[in-house]
Amino acid sequence: MVALEKPQRFGVSYARFSHRKQAAGSTIERQEELLARFLQENPDITLHEQFSDKGVSGFRGKHAKDGALSRLLEAIKVGRLPTPLVLIIESVDRLSREPMMDAWDRFNTLLKAGVTVAVCDMRLEIDREALSKQSWKLHSLINAMERAHGESARKSTLITGGWNKSIKAAYARKSAIKGYVGPPWVTLDEETLRYVITEKNRPTVQTVRRIFDWAAEGATAHGIAKRLNEQQVPLFRAHVAKDHVRQGWYQGYITEILKNRQVLGEHRYRGGEVIEGYFEPIISPELFFRAQQNLVRRPGVAGRRGQTLSNLFTGLAFCTCGGHMEMTRNRSATENGPEPIKYLMCSNRKRRFGCEAVGMVNYPKLEEAVLSFLPNIPWADIVREESPDYPLPGIDDRIATVMLEIAELETTRSQARRMILKGEEFEAEFTPVLTEAIASLRQAEARLAELQVERAKVVSTWENRPGLIRTAQEFREKMNILSDAERFIARTRLSETLKQMVTKMVCDTVRKTVAVEWGGRYAQLVFMPIRKDPIVYGRWTRLFYPNDFPGEAERIDPKKEFTRLTHEIMEAGFSWDRFVEK
Repeated sequence: MVALEKPQRFGVSYARFSHRKQAAGSTIERQEELLARFLQENPDITLHEQFSDKGVSGFRGKHAKDGALSRLLEAIKVGRLPTPLVLIIESVDRLSREPMMDAWDRFNTLLKAGVTVAVCDMRLEIDREALSKQSWKLHSLINAMERAHGESARKSTLITGGWNKSIKAAYARKSAIKGYVGPPWVTLDEETLRYVITEKNRPTVQTVRRIFDWAAEGATAHGIAKRLNEQQVPLFRAHVAKDHVRQGWYQGYITEILKNRQVLGEHRYRGGEVIEGYFEPIISPELFFRAQQNLVRRPGVAGRRGQTLSNLFTGLAFCTCGGHMEMTRNRSATENGPEPIKYLMCSNRKRRFGCEAVGMVNYPKLEEAVLSFLPNIPWADIVREESPDYPLPGIDDRIATVMLEIAELETTRSQARRMILKGEEFEAEFTPVLTEAIASLRQAEARLAELQVERAKVVSTWENRPGLIRTAQEFREKMNILSDAERFIARTRLSETLKQMVTKMVCDTVRKTVAVEWGGRYAQLVFMPIRKDPIVYGRWTRLFYPNDFPGEAERIDPKKEFTRLTHEIMEAGFSWDRFVEK
């Protein structure tokens, strides 16, 4: 008989360790060895991608909010990874050390997405079907989750208690806190273990005083940042011995300094009590409060995101110089004046920090172009949570409850059988227990089967309901009828989805092009002005390249492409006297 080959599956691995010190140990090597052994034992699985969180705790879910795990979960949600998919982890605690119910929600999210989770140290492959048929796996899984959280909770209690004790002792002596280097205008004296101002700190102190003087005179945080960049004043070191991700002075950092009461000598460590006289004051209370009054009069100084999330590409779009592209407007809004036009401008140029690229990118036209051509945006998922009638969470909760009940009944049945096999003296006592457990188990399995059938019907009905959002145009129409709060939620979700889909977005404000890379594909959006006196029109179009990122020899001939573009724009219904490329 010829053995049937297993169908090909795709694997992604996820590794994590909590503290950077563990990088020097064997934790990475151990997880990699288990991964290699698992792949060797399962030749039907091809490793597609690897994710890892190094020095990120799983105790409070930080890895699922900001780490590689969040990117993995979003990639699964938007369908970027191939199927059938197997997630390979060393142990349950790599995926989560959160409380059991939170850890189960994390696990169940993967199962509901059709992902099989392979836990190497337990030698288990877990999916929804396996848990339905072999509920002892669920019981083992829950035990592992409870054990993982219990270990971390105990460590957290011990460490927090010791840390708080050392901080209180440092406050009493007004000495340095271990691991905290202080604000950038002080130095830690190694002999006295106190924060002092040395000659080396004098330029920093002078810069802080200039910032407060300018603020008290009426300068904005953005204006102060521009002055400091133009004068090439060196940037301070970061507050906690970390390098600044962004270069040069910027508005948010100036605002942070102006609100920092450490300049008055006060200190509040991680939300604790205020300790006065902990540092040497460098700003008088009068100057500090004059600067605060200026901040209050200018509520927009900190750079609010707004109620509708105007810029979907925040943190995603970059200039050719490497600076972030930030939202700006061509004019201030007035009661009877024309509506301001939104543009993207390089933050480095805006702050006078080394960027020589003139010009801006028309934001509304760019957003429309990106949303129109980018494939596989899950519009229904982005908007669906605005509907209070979304039925799946309730059904999934009922299914999870029944599955937990089945796991407990499986355990009761197994224990009753073991006791009966020990001898006749236990048979009379545990036979009724076994009989009741088997009957209850059959009822629970029947309820589970009914719920699964109900869920399949609900999914089919929901995915074909009237008014389902399927295109960018339908999404824009939906945005027009939503409230500000609902629009903000939907656009925030869309922004996060774009960050998972798009891997590169570079704006050339001189050539009026935006290069976009997503999912191994590459496109160049080109803004082509169309002039017809006396009105100037403009439109974004797209050039697709088949390769991931083409080299110079592979690029399309610009003259031929320009001819093709003009033909495309003519077909779109435009008419003009002459066509000009700027």
